[in-house]
Amino acid sequence: MKKACLIAIVFAVMTTGVFGQNKEKIVTIQTNPILLVIDFFAIDPNAEFESLFLIDLETQFKINNTLNLALDVSFLIGDDTFVTTYSYDTFARRNLQVTLKPVLIVRPLKTGLEGFYVGFFPSVGWRFESDNMPDSEDRQFTEAGFGFNVGYKWIFRDGFTLQVGSGLGKTFSFPRKPNVELFLNSDGRSTFGNTDLYFFDLKMGYSF
Repeated sequence: MKKACLIAIVFAVMTTGVFGQNKEKIVTIQTNPILLVIDFFAIDPNAEFESLFLIDLETQFKINNTLNLALDVSFLIGDDTFVTTYSYDTFARRNLQVTLKPVLIVRPLKTGLEGFYVGFFPSVGWRFESDNMPDSEDRQFTEAGFGFNVGYKWIFRDGFTLQVGSGLGKTFSFPRKPNVELFLNSDGRSTFGNTDLYFFDLKMGYSF
């Protein structure tokens, strides 16, 4: 709730007229609304999430009518409890993840900061996993990858934006993690082995 309120306040400030409404839009700040409410969904059917903080923020800058640059920063902090199948004991688990993606956005129709786009990006990140099971050790992973996405972005008259798209990528972990499926990462992608699918690539925000 605090997370959603903070973003609402930021967007409200942007609509108070501080930024000229008649000027050409050159910057967009946006976030994924699905990730703001996904706290209510259980990621692991065998676990109960006691808390899940998940946010993905992206800033896009217009270079010219064909090229934009973007920076996407995302965080995931999850704490949950789970029951082992062999002893039925209850244990706690923590999962932390930070992902950073610079994106080169190409708009072949020369529409500036809106319209159809193709994006290309590298990604870097860090993941930490821990639990209090006997003989368990904390695990840290450095993540690096690349990918692309395609979609469409609308900028409405009052400056609000809506962006929809999808994407595909690869992410590698160092040291290497087992090829397990992750339904959700900090930036909304789902991982199958080393392959990333962007099912939740929906963003809303404000341009000025």
